[in-house]
Amino acid sequence: MNYSKITVSLIIILLCTFSFEFSFNRFVQADESRPKIESLKKKSELDSTALYNIKTSYSQDNIILDIKNKTNSTQLLSNDLIFDDITLKEWNKNSLKTEFNSSEIANHFKGKKVDIFGIYYGANCIGEVSKRTGCIYGGITLHEEEKIDQKNSIGVNVFKDGSQQKGFMITTDKKEPTIQELDLKTRKVIQNQYKIYNSETGNIQKGYMEFHSNSSSFYYDLFNFKGKYSVDFLKFYNDNKTINSSNLHIDVYLYSQ
Repeated sequence: MNYSKITVSLIIILLCTFSFEFSFNRFVQADESRPKIESLKKKSELDSTALYNIKTSYSQDNIILDIKNKTNSTQLLSNDLIFDDITLKEWNKNSLKTEFNSSEIANHFKGKKVDIFGIYYGANCIGEVSKRTGCIYGGITLHEEEKIDQKNSIGVNVFKDGSQQKGFMITTDKKEPTIQELDLKTRKVIQNQYKIYNSETGNIQKGYMEFHSNSSSFYYDLFNFKGKYSVDFLKFYNDNKTINSSNLHIDVYLYSQ
């Protein structure tokens, strides 16, 4: 009996079995990360003031800040960075503060050249006494380490009640942009096309946005907001979460009920 051939055959069988189980487990985990439709928040559950402010945040062009190559000058708290050399003429501000959910994130970017991409808010923004400060949450990436010569294009698929709609592309000039950047670019298009945050249009009641890359998959509920005002409902961006922009696509699922 040729034991060497038997041994090789057993190894091949075991490797194939392991490969199948690994692929299957990855599929199950990715599938389980998706929300159940019945668990999604409904647009009709949002307060009218909140809905108006959310619509404003994701509709206006001038509320999105895209600023390159800046270094913070000071801090108010250990979990924020303040840039005193940024002027926002339209908002009559001469300082910008970004706030994170931990001091560790702030320390990672403190004193370094960074790029800023975030959604501005002014009401209830607390800055330095001598400055007129505007605020964002998160939105920070390292200037030198993340920039790329050619922008990465990211495809966005749109599904309405299970039926695929016309998709679109967004771009980024960073290797690992913040999720906030990609989310803002995507929601703005979705809001313009489907008016999902308009009070007078109720044809979209639920939805979520799913980010798919080779390394991770996760989603945002499009109507899961906490609070009525931007200082509160934009706070989820303070994790400054990033994702690799190569081999990435986004799926948006919209539901009328």
